[in-house]
Amino acid sequence: MITVSRLVLDHFRSWTHCMFDFTPGVNILQGANGLGKTNIVEALEVLSTGSSHRASSSLPLVQRGFQTATIRANIEEQKSNNEDSTTTFELTIRARGANRARINGGASIYMRDIIGKIPFIAFTPDDQRLVWGDPAVRRHFIDQTAAVLVRGYAQRLQQFTHIAKQRAALLKQLGSQDGDVQRDAALSGLEIWTGQFIDIGSQITRDRNHMIELLNTFSVRSSVN
Repeated sequence: MITVSRLVLDHFRSWTHCMFDFTPGVNILQGANGLGKTNIVEALEVLSTGSSHRASSSLPLVQRGFQTATIRANIEEQKSNNEDSTTTFELTIRARGANRARINGGASIYMRDIIGKIPFIAFTPDDQRLVWGDPAVRRHFIDQTAAVLVRGYAQRLQQFTHIAKQRAALLKQLGSQDGDVQRDAALSGLEIWTGQFIDIGSQITRDRNHMIELLNTFSVRSSVN
């Protein structure tokens, strides 16, 4: 069993600084509207999946007037020999630039290296958009879920996004090239990017199919039970 025993936020959303100690079992967050209860749940979501259902970039996650926000969580895991171990995950979110992470205060690593290590499921009113919203909402749900369930998916998706941007930029340049030499060089580069685009895109498709098969397995079990 994996549980969160402590959560610390610095300059995350509305919280300048806060620390929460959780007990095993059900924990209820109670407070006035606008206090920031949802922000606490969102912080765990970002730490687990690398993204938020409420924001498409890191900028809204950082408190106004600051350049970075920090999420730290102590994760307790009970192993098969009934011994407990504690791991501290820390994520530094930048208003602009790459987000970085640490495990147990170690060396700085990419955010994608901790994605999926903390199992997390969030049910929010926005989940209704999975039914009536546009396809981008469902794609985001698939990507966020696969980042937790499929090893290496987050890294492959990041690579795919980078390749897609480079390929699109090259296609744009190709339309403005006049000389044959420049055009041939652009076509050669396009061939390389397209090959990578197809390879990683195919793997992502297989990852998504695998993730959907996992979800279907749980759905079938639930309907039978």
